[in-house]
Amino acid sequence: MALVMGAWNYPVQLTLAPAVGAVAAGNALFLKPSEVSPNVAALAERLVPAHLDKDLVKVVTGGVPETTELLRCRFDYVFFTGSPAVGRIVGEAANRHLTPCTLELGGLHNTFPSYLLNIFQKNTNYFFRKVPCVA
Repeated sequence: MALVMGAWNYPVQLTLAPAVGAVAAGNALFLKPSEVSPNVAALAERLVPAHLDKDLVKVVTGGVPETTELLRCRFDYVFFTGSPAVGRIVGEAANRHLTPCTLELGGLHNTFPSYLLNIFQKNTNYFFRKVPCVA
């Protein structure tokens, strides 16, 4: 059984992409969309049971109390996308059960393609803007 915890930014992509892989690999799945994107969470809560096996995929919505309770459970794999602070909590919870996990820790990062330095040397705006990580 796998747990996929999605992010608030790009909530459909960052929640469903790992969920598709988990189900395709034959896992039962708990899907936890971000509570910061309530419309996407409500949509997942309505559409997932309507189109997927209810015994195979469960959608869990809610905030910190629900997530904390969910992290007390044993899973075969945990996939989390989000902040480093919450990732640390998820990683510690997975470690308690020796559960392998993927922590895709996002946020903003500086862009600095050094191989283009000579070409764009005068354009400092390009090098120091903040861009979201969507990998």
